[in-house]
Amino acid sequence: MQEENIREISIHVTQKCNLNCKGCYAKVMHDDMAKILSIDDLKWIKKTFNPQKTVLLGGEPLMYEYLEDALNLFDNVTISTNGYFVPDYIDLLKEHNVFMQISIEGKKEYNDQVRAPGSYDKAIKAGKLAKENGLRCYFRVGYCEDNLEDIDWLLDNVSTKLGIPLALLPRIETPPLSIEQQIGLFDKITGADNNSIVAMPHFWRYLGKNGRCNAGSERINITYNKTITPCHLLWKYHLGEIGDPLPVINTNRKSFIKTYKRIPSGCQFCEHADECRGGCLAKPTHYGCPLKANFNLGAFAMVHGNMSKQKLDAKVQTMTALVKEAEIC
Repeated sequence: MQEENIREISIHVTQKCNLNCKGCYAKVMHDDMAKILSIDDLKWIKKTFNPQKTVLLGGEPLMYEYLEDALNLFDNVTISTNGYFVPDYIDLLKEHNVFMQISIEGKKEYNDQVRAPGSYDKAIKAGKLAKENGLRCYFRVGYCEDNLEDIDWLLDNVSTKLGIPLALLPRIETPPLSIEQQIGLFDKITGADNNSIVAMPHFWRYLGKNGRCNAGSERINITYNKTITPCHLLWKYHLGEIGDPLPVINTNRKSFIKTYKRIPSGCQFCEHADECRGGCLAKPTHYGCPLKANFNLGAFAMVHGNMSKQKLDAKVQTMTALVKEAEIC
């Protein structure tokens, strides 16, 4: 795995947030002591890396005082939001053709326990408003054992009904799923009547695509502390900070790729291991990788004999298109 030019950057523009969700890694704050990136910080990021795609995170990025400046500066922007302030900024978001990542965690009861009372309704309203205004969007769902039963319901009653895909990522503070649970999850997503995805390298390998972790190689993250990290979830590994010389940052990227992105012992004999590297670096999802049980798209096709190869290929293409359009975090 070689160092490449940075194509995608996630930026935590502000620490401020109106919620305090369970499992949040960003250590959000709710007052004026919250840290933010300055306009000069944003300009340095743009000049230094000039990313093809950028995702703005927080905290809550719609609470960032320089939001319009950020949207004027970067191209192909995805905003990761809890949905509360989307009605207030819909005209600005529409003007810049922002791709919206809206967070939900499951059915209303479960979601509101994890995030905040009323947050489910706010997220659904934001998704509907985005669709009404022609904005591309998806619901980001953090999956774990506790909400697996909600996934079917979300696929049928939210994603298919509203025409908004789900992008599922593992909840990093919870135990990894078993092989049987991940097989069930992959089966649900592949068989769903929409283009929802599991945004994990081994899911794309299961589909026969070139699934890999881009952390440090093609993607980096910048926090509101001005530190540069390989991934929005790997805050403890520093590649540098805003203002550092680019050669120093790139040297640290090479070191990260060489020393940190090692193949887990349980994946050593997998034919996909050299690219996939065990999946997510922030969560040991490789423990339950369906490929260990030889469950791949071919196995799915055998189980679901009523799904033609043509339909299955079209399904994979729509899922791939979602990832190519947006940066999913």
